Amino acid sequence: MRRVPFELGRLVDSDSDDSVEEISQMPSPGHAIEAIQHMVVLENHVVCSVKMLEERAKELAEAKDEAEQLRTEADQLKTERGAMERELVAREADLFSARQRVSELEELLRKEKEGRSEEVQRSYEEGAKYAKNELQAQVPEIQEKAYTKGWKSCLATLKVPLTSSVWTEIPSMKRRASSSSSTHVPLAKSVDPTPPAPQDPKQN
Repeated sequence: MRRVPFELGRLVDSDSDDSVEEISQMPSPGHAIEAIQHMVVLENHVVCSVKMLEERAKELAEAKDEAEQLRTEADQLKTERGAMERELVAREADLFSARQRVSELEELLRKEKEGRSEEVQRSYEEGAKYAKNELQAQVPEIQEKAYTKGWKSCLATLKVPLTSSVWTEIPSMKRRASSSSSTHVPLAKSVDPTPPAPQDPKQN
């Protein structure tokens, strides 16, 4: 039994009674060629659509892989961000501790400077007081030396001989002058150091 195509795609049996009439109604070869060409076009369109779908599926798979990679990177960044935030908190705590330490050191330095200033001031006052006491202790000796030196200078200027009894009276004169006045004034200042004018021998 041979089967032939019908114009509407219906297959008929060649052994049936109405096969001759139906075969006579079959499309012409030109229509068949057009139908074949149309089928070829449709087949090409289907092939292109399949290829396009395959490309889209490939792109979708790549996009999924990229999305998965981005998700992994995002999780890693979240982990790194958490670690960085913890490190930042630790650094801020260290900075706060360092600032407190600096404040403490500045306070200690200020107190030490104040203590050193007070110590220097005390040392200065003690040194001045010691020097004053030393000078006061040496005043009598200095006055005695100056008094004696002044008298000797005065008497030497007056050309008093060393054998004169005036030299032996200097200590007693000094004591009397000290007892008569609280402020010692050397007698050398009250005596005119100018030697007397030499007398003319003719007047004698």
